[in-house]
Amino acid sequence: IEDGVEGCDDGNQDHTDGCDRNCAVATSQVAVGYHNKCILRGGIPYCMGPNTNGAVGDGTNVDRSSPTRVLNLTGVVQLSGMRESQCALKSNGTVWCWGFNTQGQLGNNSTDHQNRPGPVSGLTEVVEIAGGHSGICARRDDGTVWCWGSNANGQGGHGTVGGINRTPVQTGRISNVVQISGGHFFCARQADGTTWCWGYGGTGQMGDGVISSDNRYPGRVSDDAGFVDLQVSNYHACARKNDRTIWCWGDNRFGQLGDGTTTHRSTPQQVSGINDATLVALPGFNKTCAIRAGDLVWCWGSNLGGGLGDGSTINRISPVRVAGLGRVRTIAHGATGHSNMALTINNETYVWGQNYFGSLGLGSGEPQFHNAQRVAGF
Repeated sequence: IEDGVEGCDDGNQDHTDGCDRNCAVATSQVAVGYHNKCILRGGIPYCMGPNTNGAVGDGTNVDRSSPTRVLNLTGVVQLSGMRESQCALKSNGTVWCWGFNTQGQLGNNSTDHQNRPGPVSGLTEVVEIAGGHSGICARRDDGTVWCWGSNANGQGGHGTVGGINRTPVQTGRISNVVQISGGHFFCARQADGTTWCWGYGGTGQMGDGVISSDNRYPGRVSDDAGFVDLQVSNYHACARKNDRTIWCWGDNRFGQLGDGTTTHRSTPQQVSGINDATLVALPGFNKTCAIRAGDLVWCWGSNLGGGLGDGSTINRISPVRVAGLGRVRTIAHGATGHSNMALTINNETYVWGQNYFGSLGLGSGEPQFHNAQRVAGF
């Protein structure tokens, strides 16, 4: 049995026993960073793209244009990317990070880059991680939130602005948190159904009705009733309601809020024409995607490098369907970058958009792909 490739050898083709007919381990998650992309399969991450600062995590600084196994890391249950850095949550509740580290985003009490995974200092019992631009937060099983990395706009949420946090610091004024997500700002959903945001708020990101206001502590988002899923990108946020509509707020210069305008919004606004969403994702800079009825993917906002996957590079202020992509199980989330990834119901990984240093994992130097492309072997 080969780790990450085979998971059993029971000699049957029963799909209910956790193994497919080839005894292969299914991909469970795809994640995007600024240029790097990662795939999680059988608890083992595989990454690709530029590797000058070690963001691939294979112990080298050689760029990779196909999925490359991260060094000595198993038992991973979640991946989350930042700008040229990656972090992984293991099943034992610890967090391991690698790559670029000038803002302390690796959480190891240093600012040295690292080309292989290392543990985040003093952090245990973690159940979720959420990477932002140059920082990241973790949710522990007691409902508390801990953040590290850049604090330029109060992204730590602990009452100060400026500097960096080289190790995790607890975010204040929130408790019983059930979901977190991040970009240049972070947001959290509490068990009582309320949503709270902190950090950069220059174009309405706090969702509290104020266009230009950073929050050094979490503040309540207006009109948050019914939110059941929450996603944050670099400069905007979206939430899916229990009626399957999507509501977005923050920066809208590329139409990423999906309300048919390019006007920034400081309170949640409904995305036009979507009332059947089963998932919302914000895969990188200034764009939004949703899985809708029939398991089909629709995206809107910035189309730099073909990141919307509709066969063009035209920005869209309303949702358009991704071309060349069938039924999908999940979409990548990431606060930075101009590309996208999706995992189909057949456990096939597809990518599209900007292919900086081969970061789409296609083994190709083509600079961008405007339609979805299959990653070989994944």
